Amino acid sequence: MSDKRYTKKCPECGNDFIAKIKKAIYCSERCRAMAGRRRRGSQKYKPTGRPPGRPRKYPKGTSGYVPTGRPRGRPRKDPAPAPILVPDPAPAPILVPDPALPPILVLESTKLRHEEEFKKLVKKSMEAQDIKDRESAKYRVEIVKHLMMIRDNAKTHEDWCNAKWALDNLFY
Repeated sequence: MSDKRYTKKCPECGNDFIAKIKKAIYCSERCRAMAGRRRRGSQKYKPTGRPPGRPRKYPKGTSGYVPTGRPRGRPRKDPAPAPILVPDPAPAPILVPDPALPPILVLESTKLRHEEEFKKLVKKSMEAQDIKDRESAKYRVEIVKHLMMIRDNAKTHEDWCNAKWALDNLFY
C-alpha cells in the first residue's frame, strides 16, 4: 500500500480533506450519505411493520407461508344485493257511520223550545215602534225561519246540530 495522499475538496460540505485513495470523493461517510439522499430525493421514513431481524420475505406473518399459486376451489360469488325496503301501505281509514238524528225526545224538546222563542221574536217584531227596529226584527225572523227549515230537513246528525247551534246563538 502506498503512503501517497491526495488533497481534495468535498462537493457536499465544501471542506478540503486529505484522501488516501485517488477515487475518494467525499470527506466523510456522513457527507456521502447526505449526497446520496439529495441525489435520490429525500423520502420520509415509512414503517413497514416488520420487526427488526425478520426477513423481508415474511414482513408480518409468523408462519412464514406465502401463497404463490392461484387459489384452489370455486371462486366466491358476489354477495346478494341489499334488499329494497318497501314502506308499509298506510292503513285504511276506519269509517264510523254518523249516528242518525238524536233521540226523539231531544228533537221534540229542542223543536218546542225554538218554536216558543220564534213566537216571541215575531211578537217583538210586530210591536216594534221604530222602522229601523221593525226591519231588523223582520230580517231576524226570516233567518230563523230558514234555519228552522234546515233543522227540520236535516239528513245527518251534524247538519241538525249545526242548525240547532245557529238557532241557539240567535235566540240566546
